[in-house]
Amino acid sequence: MTGDAPSTPSPPPDYSRAFETLVEDPNDLVGLLAYALYKQTVREAVSVGRPILPPSHRFPAATERAAYRGDAERRLQSFAAAATDEATPDIIARGVGVAVEAAKIEPIQTIHRRTHFLSAIGVNLAAWVITLAITVLLLVTVYLPSWQSNLVDRIKAAQPALPAPGQTGSPPPR
Repeated sequence: MTGDAPSTPSPPPDYSRAFETLVEDPNDLVGLLAYALYKQTVREAVSVGRPILPPSHRFPAATERAAYRGDAERRLQSFAAAATDEATPDIIARGVGVAVEAAKIEPIQTIHRRTHFLSAIGVNLAAWVITLAITVLLLVTVYLPSWQSNLVDRIKAAQPALPAPGQTGSPPPR
């Protein structure tokens, strides 16, 4: 090697390219499952005695790639649906539990907020002022003469005394 770019090691002659064909990147879950399904097919063929191609010739065609990846996608969707169906009661129960706990906490917080020491003093002080005002109004109404009685008293004072019924204003003749 005289300054040439480093080369990647070439695969052995009996190397299968199925993995590179089916898997697009290391995080390709559909591709990884498709490769597992492909390997399962090869294993089943060997176990029943069917002839298989040597590894260097195992290069899935585009239609096989689409079939394996489609099967993998369906299996993953089926698994996800089954897992969701299985977990749904627990998810609902946890959600209801969280809602119940929140419903318990909210009234308790409201009670604490409304019965806090300073709030209680403020409410009691306001109630005391209102009670005092009502008491003063009642005392003024009961013990002070009303404006109507004052008006009647002034009218009586302004008019001369009228004779009682059956009496005339002048003394009787002799």
